[in-house]
Amino acid sequence: MIPLGLLDGDNGPSWSVTGGTITSDGTYYYHTFDTTSGELVVEGRDVPIEYLLVGTGGSGGGESTFWRTEGSASYSVGPGGGGAGGVLTGSTVLAPGTYPITIGAPKYITEGAVADTTAFGLTAFGGGHGAISDAVDGYALSGGSGGGGAMDVGPFIEYAYAGYGEPGQGNDGGNAQRTSGGSVHGGGGGGGAGAVGQTSTVTGDYVPGDGANGGAGIQVWGDWYAAGGGGFPATKVQLDPTYGFPTGFFYGAPGFGGTGGGGISGTHGEDSATPPTTPGSGGGGCNLNNGSNHWGAMGIVRIRYRVDDEPSAPPEVAGDFEAIASVTVGSGGASSIEFTSIPSTFAHLQVRFIARTNNTNANQSMRMYLNGNTTNTNYAYHRLYGNGSIAGGLGVANSSFNIVIDRAAAGGAPASTFGAGVIDILDYANTSKNTTTRSFGGVDVNGSGDLWVTSGLFAQTAAVSSIYLEPYGGTDNFVEHTTAALYGIKGGA
Repeated sequence: MIPLGLLDGDNGPSWSVTGGTITSDGTYYYHTFDTTSGELVVEGRDVPIEYLLVGTGGSGGGESTFWRTEGSASYSVGPGGGGAGGVLTGSTVLAPGTYPITIGAPKYITEGAVADTTAFGLTAFGGGHGAISDAVDGYALSGGSGGGGAMDVGPFIEYAYAGYGEPGQGNDGGNAQRTSGGSVHGGGGGGGAGAVGQTSTVTGDYVPGDGANGGAGIQVWGDWYAAGGGGFPATKVQLDPTYGFPTGFFYGAPGFGGTGGGGISGTHGEDSATPPTTPGSGGGGCNLNNGSNHWGAMGIVRIRYRVDDEPSAPPEVAGDFEAIASVTVGSGGASSIEFTSIPSTFAHLQVRFIARTNNTNANQSMRMYLNGNTTNTNYAYHRLYGNGSIAGGLGVANSSFNIVIDRAAAGGAPASTFGAGVIDILDYANTSKNTTTRSFGGVDVNGSGDLWVTSGLFAQTAAVSSIYLEPYGGTDNFVEHTTAALYGIKGGA
């Protein structure tokens, strides 16, 4: 999963699109479903997309069971190439939700029509199968693009007509040329999304005809899709005039897949055809080795949306937080916690801490100084405190190079007890005024404890770029698990 969207304070991505195989070319994000069905999930907000749906290609036609014998030779015409799956392109806006994606499974002609590919309420139809080379047994099927036709070699000189393409999705398959006499035709090409399948031709009586090429596919987003499969050539088997056994085999040329990856038919019954393997590439060719044929390529669903549709920065909202850094003390303890190289891009800073020291008392104050400045005349603070029984306050000018921060638990407190607090450093990047701080913190030690509110002054106009915290007195250490986290607070657009 790649989350696509924007950080919204501490609340994670404000929107995301997940599902399929996710890639980017730097201009667009692409989500591709090309081997199995799945789900596209949109979260957070409406997302404008472009889409591509390609139906699964139809298979090439199967081998005829009927051979025509004339004199000392037998003939079989070629079956038609498979039609490409239908193609749908466009744009829409997806509201937050889950969108099922269904890729139709490929099938052989004997298994029935190819299942459709669906997404976003749209249907790209599966391609039509090519015709079996015997009109009485198997006409081509219609589909996204139609399957190629074939010519019957029986005594009636009939067509197995090509299938029709779905308007707006594909084109018709090509027929076998109809002539009289001893013509032996190759199969017609399957229709492609960009062109109809080609019609097969013959060069003379009892000369095996070539298979026709499939119709061209189309380019979408720089890639080719949905070409028709090539038709299979006709076959002539020369027979021994006395005993009738085969003495020679002659074939027409195979039909090629249309531009864009339709299936290529085999050259004859002993050669392997080349099926289309790239998802969305088109209809299948034919391979009559052992009477088999090739199915079409799997369908595909792709969406894309612009990288710059993800704005470079969210609208500034006053009070939004962005994490800058955090420090957690390890097992050896630490004499101090320090944040350095603080960016000047926020309105305010905030430090949140939980703290415990190895001092022998039950609790202990901390001290803070900024920008590495240890001149005591640059600091002052006022404090209010209470413990449930008494309350008090005090103010200190020309402090000993620090602002006092409360409160950490210490070694005299119950085990695993930590104090907690929040420090705000206000308008920290403004170089025309001194910097003001405020903090609120305290500690509970199982029956007693106290709370403190402190305001501080750093009498310097330089932007705050570092923060240093240590146990008060400078001789004790923070213990393991003491943690401080620094946040930037946005000021709004």
